[in-house]
Amino acid sequence: MPLADHLRELRNRLLKAVLAILVVTVVAMIYYKPIADFLTDPVR
Repeated sequence: MPLADHLRELRNRLLKAVLAILVVTVVAMIYYKPIADFLTDPVR
């Protein structure tokens, strides 16, 4: 496998990882209150 193929695959995997992080961040920002309540309920 030539170097260019490796770099292309790396670019694709990095792009997918960044997109996944962005999606999870947006969802977490939208639903931060229910998530925080769910995580802190056992403490209360």
